[in-house]
Amino acid sequence: MQELATRLPKRSFVRHRFESSAERVRALLEAVSEAERVDEDALPPAALIAHAVASLREQTPDVRLERVVVATRGLGHVEVPTRVAGVVVRCDEDRAHARLRVSQPVGPVLEVDAHGSRALGVLESAGDLPRDLEDFGLALGESGMRYARASVWPVEFTVALAAAGVEAEEQAGLARLLRLTVDLVAPAPLDERVHFAIDGVKPIAGDMARVVFRVTSGRSRLVARGDAIIVAALARSAAMTLRRAA
Repeated sequence: MQELATRLPKRSFVRHRFESSAERVRALLEAVSEAERVDEDALPPAALIAHAVASLREQTPDVRLERVVVATRGLGHVEVPTRVAGVVVRCDEDRAHARLRVSQPVGPVLEVDAHGSRALGVLESAGDLPRDLEDFGLALGESGMRYARASVWPVEFTVALAAAGVEAEEQAGLARLLRLTVDLVAPAPLDERVHFAIDGVKPIAGDMARVVFRVTSGRSRLVARGDAIIVAALARSAAMTLRRAA
């Protein structure tokens, strides 16, 4: 392991440019959730996160991400050149830390802070991809080959699922994500579907609320858990509605 670590740069950079259409954003949201577009001109956090984390994983294939923290800094828009830029620092031979910023010409729209450890090896599969993952890859502008040999649901899918789920579950998509923390517990095999569920909503100040959630696969096996800060009209009423629905 030490020999391998010496061949890896202590510091590397992430660079990625993309431009999303309304159709690709719609396809991405449909792949990760049942969310419906509210603003056709908006580039939602789920799409921004998917591009950022996918770019990070492409740069660091030897790192297994364990925690991803996202903060929104502005409103993204479709049909606008978007840039992902950041740095990955190898803390030691086993740990890595990354900071990314997603920007459009008007300024920053999203920031990502991620931590991970050395991956011990990932099983590859040449089997058929689930339709959701195939559509997800195409929505990212890929030819479909990025996940051709994947055996587990990629981290970017899981984190985008959480972001879309939080915004969709609250007030029929009227919530806006401010901050998202996702702790990745275990990979989910592709032959099991992944599911998003909200465990609780607590108003914290004004129209802001804290949402606690989990992502599971198969028979309720925990894949990821975390929380989010959202801002929404009637956030307090949203919490009451969810408690009654439960």
